[in-house]
Amino acid sequence: MPNDQAQLTSSIAMCTYNAEKFVDAQLESFLIQTRLPDELVIQDDASEDSTPERLEAFAKRAPFAVRIERNESRLGPTGNFERAMTRCSSDVVFFSDADDIWRADRIVSAIECFDREPAIGCVFSDAELTDEHMNPRGLTLWESIGFASENRKAVLAGALTDAFFRRTIGFGGAMAVRRKVLQAALPIARPWGHDNWTAIVAAALFDVAFVERPLMQYRQHGSQYSGGTSKSLWSRIQTSRTVKAKKDWVPTGASYGELARRLSELRGRATDVARLNRAIADAEAKHKHQLMRESLSDRVYRRIPPVLADAARLRYRRYSNGLLSALRDIAFGKF
Repeated sequence: MPNDQAQLTSSIAMCTYNAEKFVDAQLESFLIQTRLPDELVIQDDASEDSTPERLEAFAKRAPFAVRIERNESRLGPTGNFERAMTRCSSDVVFFSDADDIWRADRIVSAIECFDREPAIGCVFSDAELTDEHMNPRGLTLWESIGFASENRKAVLAGALTDAFFRRTIGFGGAMAVRRKVLQAALPIARPWGHDNWTAIVAAALFDVAFVERPLMQYRQHGSQYSGGTSKSLWSRIQTSRTVKAKKDWVPTGASYGELARRLSELRGRATDVARLNRAIADAEAKHKHQLMRESLSDRVYRRIPPVLADAARLRYRRYSNGLLSALRDIAFGKF
């Protein structure tokens, strides 16, 4: 084992809320890691079930440090993870929800990537999608969002638009970051999810790496905050008809303006200034595109000109779902 790898320490930032149904299985998966974490930092968001007791019981028998903190009142998913991220002290930080299950090589596989190349700030991996009872759904997270090998190669070459401004590849449980990424990403702008925001900041400032296999089982169920899925065209159209409810982890048009400002402030930390400048330009363009979509008129004839104008600028193709999104906006209005 290379010396540098042996010196890298790791933290798991885990957030819980009323997770008694699933949390034991995830905690057990930490114990079977071929490389154990140096610390498990748990932030409980004022759970009202037996989750705190389960966490305390685990802490007493874990072979590594477990630091539990319970919020007096709910912070929500972004605020809760932000607090957990702040408390981590290791070189590499992994994010963990309470309802997934890690494979035994989850930690060591990411550490090996960081060890090979010091410029890497974030490691992404695939995940196997399962139902609530951990039955495989027959596809992976990357397959569900259409993130193919050519898309991954583009990211490695510094082209971030498709992966971060048109779709979301920043799923927390399938990410690991160096501590310097957290120092750049915190505090998290609202409304952004901790993972999506951190992933974009990491990819804009530093190199990234991909582990080309699932390193976890991603449990999908009705009470989770988010998750990948495979939808038919008709399902996507039906879903797109409704105006999305505001949540503290779903970015708005204004959020991308905040992202552009933050990235500009971090220019001195970038390992590739040209890549960072492209990311800032994308954030500014996505900002304008989303603001336009959010302000569409309730009259069809007034929606057509701005939609066609943004289509001509190729913003629908670069920052939304192309023709599908443009037709949806003309037909149904405000996004």
